[in-house]
Amino acid sequence: METKEQIAARIIKQEVLVCVSSLVVTLANGQLFSDLHQDMLELSEKAIALREPVADYEEALIQAGFVRNRYGAWYHEELEGSWEDAQEACDECRINYIDREVYEFWAVSDWLARRLEEQGEKVDTDFAGLNVWARTETGQALTYDAAIMQIAENLSTITA
Repeated sequence: METKEQIAARIIKQEVLVCVSSLVVTLANGQLFSDLHQDMLELSEKAIALREPVADYEEALIQAGFVRNRYGAWYHEELEGSWEDAQEACDECRINYIDREVYEFWAVSDWLARRLEEQGEKVDTDFAGLNVWARTETGQALTYDAAIMQIAENLSTITA
């Protein structure tokens, strides 16, 4: 049976196509030129949106002392009620979300794009025909990215 790390390494090898960080940054900076063709202008706007920080509601709740109950809902022992959705809990309890900075951009397969979106990752599924993942972790191999490790863990429990 494969370990979670082996599954994660296989996902990276089979589902990650190429790093497109330079492309996204270049296009995002191109927004300043008014003579860009309409398609390039639209792609530049998408690049700018990809570079925006990712709102992390779950981490904000964790830092505020919230936990998940056995049904997966968020609750705080000092508050009444529970919330299925982390954003709704933050909004109702007036908790500011945490911005996760985007560091890298990777072209990924359709399959991995869907799995990353399920993990709450930012993915543009039509960036000039590519699926581009806006990665909020850096300084380590893709295999050890928290989202990839969670996908690998989910797969390992399915096959176990």
